Amino acid sequence: MTTTNENMKIELVAPELLLLDPRNPRLVSIIEKEGKYRQLPSCDSLLRKQSAISKQLDKEAKIDVLINSILSVGFIQIEPLIVVKTECTKENGSFFYLVIEGNRRLLAVKEILSDPEKLGGLNEEFLKTLQKLPCIVLESGQYSYMINILGVRHIVAIEDWKLLQKAIMVAEMYIELENDESQVAESYGISVRETKRLLRAIALQNWMLENLDVEIITFQKLSFDIFTEAIVRPNLREWLEYEENQSDLLFPSIKNLENVELLANWISDGIVKSGRYDIRALAEIVARADSGELIERINENTSPYTVMVQIRTQEEIIKPSVWTAYLRKATNTVITIPASELQIITDENLGVLKNLKTAVENALNIVDKLRGN
Repeated sequence: MTTTNENMKIELVAPELLLLDPRNPRLVSIIEKEGKYRQLPSCDSLLRKQSAISKQLDKEAKIDVLINSILSVGFIQIEPLIVVKTECTKENGSFFYLVIEGNRRLLAVKEILSDPEKLGGLNEEFLKTLQKLPCIVLESGQYSYMINILGVRHIVAIEDWKLLQKAIMVAEMYIELENDESQVAESYGISVRETKRLLRAIALQNWMLENLDVEIITFQKLSFDIFTEAIVRPNLREWLEYEENQSDLLFPSIKNLENVELLANWISDGIVKSGRYDIRALAEIVARADSGELIERINENTSPYTVMVQIRTQEEIIKPSVWTAYLRKATNTVITIPASELQIITDENLGVLKNLKTAVENALNIVDKLRGN
């Protein structure tokens, strides 16, 4: 055993003694107030969930690609797994270790060792290199250090996480640092503004999950951009009557239940699906005088972005510059037609007049709608 500093000890541990972590941010979508990493799960829970974690991680994290990499270049010994010793033991008294960082690599190794013949038969020398894996062993109480390592690796450095996983890790550190977003930003090397954006976004998502009839799996399939974009739009915050808790950004107050249910339903039904584009359009819609009518269009399964494209197209028709151009062209066309030819209007002249007629009709229809006729 070698001590690298006061927080780390490096040991060689057999893969069968290493357990996958059910709290891995790749596998979760919601931050709990007490912090998922503060206490180790029970032994019964850890051992019982290993098969399910393997299946979910295999589906989410492209383990086949990692297996092929290990088969090609071997397990890179210079990058240890980061683990914490548990109180769980095998029948022979050996302790299990929970993998905090390196779950994908562990699963890939376990898959290789479970059936070498399936992979075309692997030589004994190669298999020996996988019998013991280098692990940095942390003490179970080193909570802050643990989540700091995860954040540094996946938020600003080696392997970039998706936005949701970043938000979960930022929220974990926020809880640990007693709701000090400035310290979180400093710990992870990101801006305070980005820290707040991630905290507010996961707070909105979690509020919906906790207060509305929405399944976690619904949000897992979508881009977290939907929530990060929604929370930075003042018009949407006002529409939801979103009030921030200054002392705890993870627990906002949202008073307009009707509107937040509408938004959750649109997300669940896939009406709002293209992330920032739909959300930006929705922010425009709720700020308009005719928002009620436009919201009804969205309820008819038309995305906010599509609704705004339709609106802009209609409004383009009645812009003064468009009217002026049509009128000038039509007037000039009529003026230049000799009196002797007024009975024989050309297709070109007729087309101009038809365009003018269409523009007038569209404009009048829009005016009628705005007046409620």
